[in-house]
Amino acid sequence: MRLVVLLLRLLNVSVRRPPVRRPPVRRRRVETADGRALVPAGRVIALVTVTLVVCALLDADTLVDTVAQEPYGASRSIELALVQPFKTVSHWTGLDLPHRWIGDLEPSGGAPALATPAAPAPRRGLALPPATPAGGPTPATAITVPARRVPNPQQPLRVWMAGDSMMGEVAQSFAAAEAGAKDMTVSSSVQIGTGLGRPDIYNWPVAIAREVAAANPDVVVVIFGANDDQDMMLNGKRVVLGTQAWATEYARRVNAVMQAVASPDRTLIWLELPPTARPKINQADAVIDRAVAASAAVYPGVELVNLGPPLAPGGSYAQYLTGPSGQTVEVRDSDGVHLTLAGAARVTPLIMAAIRREWRVS
Repeated sequence: MRLVVLLLRLLNVSVRRPPVRRPPVRRRRVETADGRALVPAGRVIALVTVTLVVCALLDADTLVDTVAQEPYGASRSIELALVQPFKTVSHWTGLDLPHRWIGDLEPSGGAPALATPAAPAPRRGLALPPATPAGGPTPATAITVPARRVPNPQQPLRVWMAGDSMMGEVAQSFAAAEAGAKDMTVSSSVQIGTGLGRPDIYNWPVAIAREVAAANPDVVVVIFGANDDQDMMLNGKRVVLGTQAWATEYARRVNAVMQAVASPDRTLIWLELPPTARPKINQADAVIDRAVAASAAVYPGVELVNLGPPLAPGGSYAQYLTGPSGQTVEVRDSDGVHLTLAGAARVTPLIMAAIRREWRVS
């Protein structure tokens, strides 16, 4: 045989060997003790990353809006720069269309359009004082307050409670306490993460003016301040917290709320924020309280209710207080700001007392 091969080579004849068939390489299946297959970590990370990117593109508007709600500063600017491209790509590719279509199917509502707060038409001949250039109210003038009507089951007292997340437990507790009253109805609007400091998130003066015009409530109960310990924007310029300019601008916004509500036959109950566990909020709240007190002295039917005594008897923040039966009760949330339902229950009698000072209700 070797001679034949040698002879063929001498004759320059090529010899092709048959291909060698090799068995296919089978990847080893990694399994757990119970027989479940393990997926490589890299593949999982890639899948999660792709999923997050797709979700961000599908709801890019909400992502940008959420970052925009953060306090003004370098961190907010950097985060906006990072998430803004998602919104651009989402709009360019049309990935935001499903979310917009769903939004079109939902009932209309939400935050009102940004606008300069305007006072509604005066009622019963009352001329509402305009804001002064300094932002505060004008000096009080003599106002004759007409006799209140007496609420009854046919024409109950309409109470509307509005504010940031601090109003959540307060409105819930008050509505539960007055659920059996036949001469009173209670409704509420709680907008988490809002305040007078950021009308770009929710414009409260405009929202309140709309509610007053549409529902004509007899009593309006409001609370603001828990989210207002931050800089504000005015005419495209930042107004820094702690400055006189900030105090003046916040006073102007308080005045806008009171202009929207004030009427001889309506009561505005402004709940003053109790001490919190956050010094920055307490410092801002001291300025807010002065602005509220100055405007309340001008407008008719304004009641100020200080939530400090029932929630901070010693004048400082308290997480727990003694209950009616001598037991220890948690009155504040673990975040050091919000109330628990037990804490809100301590506020309800003060609100009811303020209402009874001007209205004959059961």
